[in-house]
Amino acid sequence: MSADTLTIRLSPEVKAAVVGLVERGVYRSISEFVVEAVLLSLDVQGIPVVEARIPPDPIAAYFASPRGEEGLRRAVRRELEAMLRADEVREGAGPGQSEGG
Repeated sequence: MSADTLTIRLSPEVKAAVVGLVERGVYRSISEFVVEAVLLSLDVQGIPVVEARIPPDPIAAYFASPRGEEGLRRAVRRELEAMLRADEVREGAGPGQSEGG
């Protein structure tokens, strides 16, 4: 094994998830995914890496991922629903009463 290669073994579930990300175009290759994951992990742990491919903000990188995007969608939806309920209460309708209740 040369100095710039590494062999890893992934569970079938993890490999399928990574292959799915590559097929959807989120990553160009499995290698790109692994490199980004390792660099992000090192960055989160505060371990400096000379190669500057680490995303500048791990939180932004997470929310740019499919899992992060879905989590953000759910959080925004919950917040909007809470705001609508608060508006109904302020208007005196009470929660759910504006829908015929």
